[in-house]
Amino acid sequence: MIFRYAVWVDVPPKIVQITKVKTPHLSILWPFFLNSGVTEKTILKNIKNISFDSFEAKLSKLSVWVQKNKKILVVEVEPQKTFQKIFGEVLLILRSDIVFDKSVFSDGLLPSFLPHITLDYDFKGAVEEVNSKESIFEVSKIGLFREEEGGKWVKV
Repeated sequence: MIFRYAVWVDVPPKIVQITKVKTPHLSILWPFFLNSGVTEKTILKNIKNISFDSFEAKLSKLSVWVQKNKKILVVEVEPQKTFQKIFGEVLLILRSDIVFDKSVFSDGLLPSFLPHITLDYDFKGAVEEVNSKESIFEVSKIGLFREEEGGKWVKV
């Protein structure tokens, strides 16, 4: 079986409660496959070598994205520059070992990186405001996740 992987930040329980997705997460790197000859162990080691100082993240604004004729509700996360720096480091260290799964995007192109937490993959409601007192959380590490059968993602 060929597994898909992603690099994510775990989200705290207070944010998990507002999502409708199976595996709530803050995306750092879109889903990808390993290149031939590259092992999960190698990818995990490379990710563990990426270090940064812990920082506070804050939910920002709600957005609706359209992919594959579905509306996806996301909440953007700040500080964007800090997350973009982490994204850049992850991309730099993994770029020769992975190939992105572009099939999940309507036009088959990778979008620009925007730190976010997906709240609903099939959104049909109205966009409301983010509860500000529940919106701050600590980010101290990133993790490698693998998609198992049935679409369940597990931390490696």
